[in-house]
Amino acid sequence: MKWLWGVMALILLAGCAAKIDPTPVAVNPFPEATEVRMYMHKDMIRVDDKGQVNEGSFPEGGIAMAPADIGELNGPALTYIVPPEMVEAYGCCFPRHAFLFYDKSGRFLGSIAVCFECHCVMTTRFPKPLKGKDWLVWDEAIFKRIITAHGQPIEFASPQ
Repeated sequence: MKWLWGVMALILLAGCAAKIDPTPVAVNPFPEATEVRMYMHKDMIRVDDKGQVNEGSFPEGGIAMAPADIGELNGPALTYIVPPEMVEAYGCCFPRHAFLFYDKSGRFLGSIAVCFECHCVMTTRFPKPLKGKDWLVWDEAIFKRIITAHGQPIEFASPQ
């Protein structure tokens, strides 16, 4: 019977050792990207799997990001974390800004769309998260700086 208690203690210790490190992991979603274009929409921007934005998105052809912007969008702007224990569920997610990533041949790699009202992020063709760290957070200050540096608004009127 003592051996059973010993086995149970080892199982409990093994479970404790398997905990996920809570340190956030920076995401470099599209390292081969050489071009990023920003689009906006007054209601909600959507990007399909082929890199097409929905009708009403502007400006036509998007706004080309500078190399420094691409570096930030592909580095410190996004982080995977261990999901919070208590997550406040938002009833909305209306991203108004989307960043589309392309490689040097012009091939669409994926996208990131953000909503400053709901604080949500949507992605297209995004890399799979690490096991246990599947909560994607975005640095609103970085996105806000990039958007405003290009003379674009952060907020639009809410959808009707």
